[in-house]
Amino acid sequence: MSLGNLLYYRHQETLENMNFDLIIPIPLHWTSRLYRSHNPSTLIGEALSGRLQAPFDVNILAKRKRTPAQLGLNSSERRRNLRDAFRVRRARRIQGQSILLVDDVLTTGSTANAATQALLEAGAREINVAVIARALGQ
Repeated sequence: MSLGNLLYYRHQETLENMNFDLIIPIPLHWTSRLYRSHNPSTLIGEALSGRLQAPFDVNILAKRKRTPAQLGLNSSERRRNLRDAFRVRRARRIQGQSILLVDDVLTTGSTANAATQALLEAGAREINVAVIARALGQ
């Protein structure tokens, strides 16, 4: 069973009552995709999309700059690292929409916050974040 399916079964009632319009994964920078065979956020989002019968789009949010790994950075360094890192490619698609933003691990929330800011600035109405794991003590 995939991690996306586990997330769905663990939080099924909550997810089904959220009434979001679209599921969007946290993207990788295009150069990172060259070296990785998959994006965990995309796999989780695809599974949730199937379970919830909700639209899923990997082409709306893009990571516009390659950032150093977040590992080992404190909270303020993470925020600085991700400043202006995301852009919305299809703003009309998210106008007034409630979005479920999907990532694999939430540490300080810097990545989710940066992506959320880009989506809200492009016209999204509401962003909720779903993650598989929460790293504590960062």
